[in-house]
Amino acid sequence: MARRLEELSGPWKGFWTQERVRGYMRLKLQFREANLSGTGNDPIGSFEINGILCEDGERVMFTQQYRTHSVEYAGQWDGNMIYGKWTLHDEFFTEMGEFEIWPDRDEALELSAVSAWEHGLAVPGGS
Repeated sequence: MARRLEELSGPWKGFWTQERVRGYMRLKLQFREANLSGTGNDPIGSFEINGILCEDGERVMFTQQYRTHSVEYAGQWDGNMIYGKWTLHDEFFTEMGEFEIWPDRDEALELSAVSAWEHGLAVPGGS
């Protein structure tokens, strides 16, 4: 069953492609009403995320802001992942590529288990 983006704040992961290069990224995203914000890192460096969720609940647009430049993303939420195109505009050139990001359920489960352990709660499959 597909979940609404507003329910999926937390760790995400994914990648972008540029020609034949694939750059993997890890993100911490916060979805609130029609706003998207967060932080992340990839082979280029650390970045901040700011964007919007369109009224249809499927289209997502955000900016990935590095210290030296920004990249614009336009994507589609399909119930499991956000995928689409990114564009980098520079004074002298424009580059484009594709991306996919999705909730990092493994990290979310690991964080839940650590929190439960710290509070003395039983962890499924744990001893």
